[in-house]
Amino acid sequence: MTAIFRHNFRDSTKQHINIFSQTLTKDVGKGDFDDCFEEWYEQNKKMFASEESYLKENGYDGDIKQKTYIAIRYYIMKKGDDTKKKQAKKRRKYITINKAILDVMDVHITSIILNTPLKPAECFRRFLNDNTHGEIIGACKQSILNGESSITEDEIDSKIKKTYKNRYFLIQKKIREGDVDQLDVDDGDNDE
Repeated sequence: MTAIFRHNFRDSTKQHINIFSQTLTKDVGKGDFDDCFEEWYEQNKKMFASEESYLKENGYDGDIKQKTYIAIRYYIMKKGDDTKKKQAKKRRKYITINKAILDVMDVHITSIILNTPLKPAECFRRFLNDNTHGEIIGACKQSILNGESSITEDEIDSKIKKTYKNRYFLIQKKIREGDVDQLDVDDGDNDE
């Protein structure tokens, strides 16, 4: 027989524990929690006596009351908070950058890295200030705005900057690895 290191409650007991933990809020202080727990545990003493004999048959030799307390106080209540946060978080709209600007970025980055390596931020600043790229940057912004009206210009600027810096690192990595001949950057997503 193999040794059991994790002794789980039966499903029916887990259900009772979850129902109890849902009645509490995360803001409940330790003293209030302890009082509620003691009262609830006493009300369900029969269930926990049965659970204790089940766990002991399976090799558990700890205190069932302490195990229950820790499960609720430190795991189940925290898990519930995380679930609420995940549900509340709204996913942002994905912004796609067109291929034309990606190609221009790649040429610009490659020429700078091969000639005079600069920090990505300085390289990006030069990209924005170069008059030859203004038209394609403007066209890229306009196509994104036409496709999605709820996106702000700041979000677009942030996306272009992030895309540029990501491509900078990809090209830099390829050059370091000696793939100078294959500088066509295709990271699968092209713009993230």
